[in-house]
Amino acid sequence: QPTALETRMEALVHDDADVAYSDWQKLCEVKGKGFINAGIIHRRIEDVHLDPEIAILTDFWAPPAALLYARRIVKKIGGWKAHLEPIEDARFLLDAALFHAKFVYASDLGCLYRIPLGSSHSRIDRRRFLKHILQNTEEVEAWWKREGGVNAQRHRALVKVYENLARAAFREDPHLFEKVYDKILQISPNYRPAKPLHLALLSRLFGYRSAESLIANYQSFKKRFHDG
Repeated sequence: QPTALETRMEALVHDDADVAYSDWQKLCEVKGKGFINAGIIHRRIEDVHLDPEIAILTDFWAPPAALLYARRIVKKIGGWKAHLEPIEDARFLLDAALFHAKFVYASDLGCLYRIPLGSSHSRIDRRRFLKHILQNTEEVEAWWKREGGVNAQRHRALVKVYENLARAAFREDPHLFEKVYDKILQISPNYRPAKPLHLALLSRLFGYRSAESLIANYQSFKKRFHDG
C-alpha cells in the first residue's frame, strides 16, 4: 500500500514503540504463470506467544519490507549478525526482542513478498542454512542463560526449535543431526517427541533416532514405488 511506511511511522510514534510490523502478501512463482497471489499473512506476535523473544525464535517472521525499526533500538542492536548469513534479517528482529523492544502492529498491507521457483537465498546451501539455525539457537540459549535464566517457557521453546532442526537435518546432514540431538538431550535428557503421532509412537517403541530412520526409509521406499 502507498501508505504502508506512513502507517508504520505513525504507529511507532503513537505507541512510543521500537518496532512496527505490518501484514504482508505472499506471491509464489508458478511455472508459466508468473507470480500469483498466495494469500495475505495476517499475524500478530502475541498470537504466537506473549513473550516476543519466544514468538520470534520459534514461529514469527516477517520480511524486512514489512518492518520499521526506531533508530534507538537499531543502536542497541548494533548491526547485522553477518556470521549468520542468510538468516541475518530474522536474527535482527529477534535481537530487537532480546533488547526488550516494544512492538506495535500497524494495520496495513506492508509489502509484497515474492517467492521464486528457483533456489532462494536460504535454499542455495541447505546444510549451511541449517547449521546457521543451530548456531543462532545456541547463541539465544546462551543469551537467556546470562540474562535471567531459562525458565519453563524458554525451555519448551528451545526444545521445539532443536527438534524441528533435528528432523530437518536427519536426511540433509547426519552429523548435524547427531549434534542437534545431543543438544536436545542436554536440555531435556528424557526427550521423546510428542508429535507427529507416528513419530511419537515409534520413538516410544524403538527410540527417537531409530524412529527417524524408520520413517526416512519408509518415505524413500514410497517415493521409489511411486516413481517406478
